[in-house]
Amino acid sequence: LFVQSHVPEHTVLAWILGNEVPVWVVDVLGARTVERRLTALAARVRARDPGRLLGHANWPPTRELELGSFDLACFNLYPAWPYEVVVKGFGPYLREVIAPLANGRPLLVTEFGINSLEAGETRQAAVLAECWREIATSPAAGGVVFAWSDEWWKNYDSPIPGRGYWER
Repeated sequence: LFVQSHVPEHTVLAWILGNEVPVWVVDVLGARTVERRLTALAARVRARDPGRLLGHANWPPTRELELGSFDLACFNLYPAWPYEVVVKGFGPYLREVIAPLANGRPLLVTEFGINSLEAGETRQAAVLAECWREIATSPAAGGVVFAWSDEWWKNYDSPIPGRGYWER
């Protein structure tokens, strides 16, 4: 981790320490070990930059991690994955499942959206607008649209059935 010693106060609102710890890591190491490691990382950042807010971008599969030592409750939340979000609906899942996990801390939806390859540009725009309405009427402090620009989402986890993995 590199934190400049002279970062002007007005240029960085918060540090988001890590993004979506994989479920298999939590399964192998155990939730308490992952929590301790994230808390230790937060302590290191606080030692270097005590005035900045800290969060960890969690996601639904590991929502039970106890991350109360962070200033912000941050979650990546997509309307089309995982299945439990699809079934409950983005807004209800955000309000009923994710928001209570904030435990009084500001809640930030650190990623949301849908890719245009599968949804099409018109549907993508509609989904983004609907997600934003849900975020704006929820207890969340705000949200960040995922860019879908680096093409990682075209990987082996979501191939077109019967076709090559990168033929998206």
